[in-house]
Amino acid sequence: MTRRAGGDELSRRQMLGLVGAGAVAVATGGTVAWRLSRSGDPVSVTSSPSTTTSTTAVATDPDPAAETTTTTDAGPPRFEPYQTIDDEVFTEAKLTGVRVVEALMTYQAATEPTAPVDAALDLAVDGLRPADLLAATEVLFVADTDSAARVVYPQLGGLHPHRNPTSASVMVVVDQHLRRDQVETVVSRCVDVRVVLDGLQWRLAGIEDTSGQPVPAPSELSPDALRVLEHDHIQMPDSIRWDIHEGIVDDRILAEMADLADRTPIAAVTCVRGHPTHVFGTPNLSAHGVGRAVDIWSVGDVAVVQQRHDTDSLAHRVCQDLYDTARIDRLGAPWAFDPVGGWSWTDPVHQDHLHLGVSA
Repeated sequence: MTRRAGGDELSRRQMLGLVGAGAVAVATGGTVAWRLSRSGDPVSVTSSPSTTTSTTAVATDPDPAAETTTTTDAGPPRFEPYQTIDDEVFTEAKLTGVRVVEALMTYQAATEPTAPVDAALDLAVDGLRPADLLAATEVLFVADTDSAARVVYPQLGGLHPHRNPTSASVMVVVDQHLRRDQVETVVSRCVDVRVVLDGLQWRLAGIEDTSGQPVPAPSELSPDALRVLEHDHIQMPDSIRWDIHEGIVDDRILAEMADLADRTPIAAVTCVRGHPTHVFGTPNLSAHGVGRAVDIWSVGDVAVVQQRHDTDSLAHRVCQDLYDTARIDRLGAPWAFDPVGGWSWTDPVHQDHLHLGVSA
């Protein structure tokens, strides 16, 4: 499911518009950073404290006449390269996907759009054309703007074949920090990176989905949608919020996310955006492609992949409860609670997350 934006530059009006109407600037003495809140409204945080003073204005809409202005000595945002966690699976494949995303989303304001693409192509297989990669990732490049990528987690989206795979989908959850005129906007998304085994190395084969453009919150949302968007114990990329805003996530999935988060903190990777539309390597439509699934990479503030060898772990107990109560009818996890062919299953792909799905 590839969602691509047009090639228009992001104007100051759009920079403010990314966080929606109703943005309020705050005096911080440093850079003002905007981020979508759980409800879809903007909140502000501070970064890169400045030795100079700052002035602010209130913006009740993304009108250039009511801008936030901040004086700061801060340079472009920078982050250390992502390092894999202990007990990770398919580490080299995941790191290739991560380094590609970091290359594509880390650049300075004066950079031409071909520069991050060229950096990513250093990790690609022979034959991948720069024009194809540029077209697939144009939403990630914002002209005249500093950008830095902070990867949150890379989850497997698929392996083919399952045993001794030679190709994979790596779904990289990443925060993109965009800074222009000392105003920082943070947009988090799930990027579906396709990698292939080239000899002994995993190499970039293409970008399938960048999660596309932000979707504003509608005037009305279902109670389950609001529970998820406002929940203090659900960590998720903005791309899941956009799915919810668009109304393409089954309310049964949203209810289960909120119910689970009532018990313990969870971190999700994807519902629809950023996940392969079809089960990777097959023509079969994925439940994600129709909004009837969510992937969760952390339960109780511990990565699922780090709990997979422990049947007394919180993640295992959560899965046992989901199976026993049958609140969902598709459960992929590091453990299977059914015989082969049942609705609970495990395989090499589902060692690093829980897949919660429902049937039509």
